Amino acid sequence: MTSDASRELEKQHRKFFRQNIHRIWNMVKSGRRDELSEKDNHLAEILIEHEEYSDHFENNDILDGSEYEAGATFNLFCISVHTRW
Repeated sequence: MTSDASRELEKQHRKFFRQNIHRIWNMVKSGRRDELSEKDNHLAEILIEHEEYSDHFENNDILDGSEYEAGATFNLFCISVHTRW
């Protein structure tokens, strides 16, 4: 795999993950957790535990998967690690 293809794949993974986080967070906020799958409900619990990062969960500007500087205190990687079960 070329480095360009690798970067594009990484971007697509970020895009999918961020869109999923965004969708789940919106369902949590609207009181629709009962509509989530077991796996998505698990992720919803993690997002609620890290509600201090909700401005990132709600950020429409990052849904395209592009890289961005989130600041020193936000670590989306931490949340993604929680989901590996």
